Amino acid sequence: MKTYMSIIYFNTGIHERINVGLIMFNKKHCIVEIKQSKMDFVKIFKPETFELFEHAINSFKEYYSKEMPTLEQIRRYSIYNNGVFKLDSPSIIAIEFTGDNFNKFFDKHI
Repeated sequence: MKTYMSIIYFNTGIHERINVGLIMFNKKHCIVEIKQSKMDFVKIFKPETFELFEHAINSFKEYYSKEMPTLEQIRRYSIYNNGVFKLDSPSIIAIEFTGDNFNKFFDKHI
């Protein structure tokens, strides 16, 4: 079964980004995790937009904790340019979908 992942990030507006989270999914499982220290940094960096950003991220995480994403849904999110947060285009990763593998990948990239 194919496993996909997409990095969730805050676009700073100055050709930089802050990776704040990760979604990993396949047809049976989905994990969305956000790193609090990165959210704290966004709050310091852009306090005027943080509340909306945090609400959008939490809504995304809550929705996909109950619903399974499809590859097409995550692709659509990744090309939507006017969102409060951004997603990388989903990539296939050659690892088995497990909590341990998710944690290793999350620690390495977020």
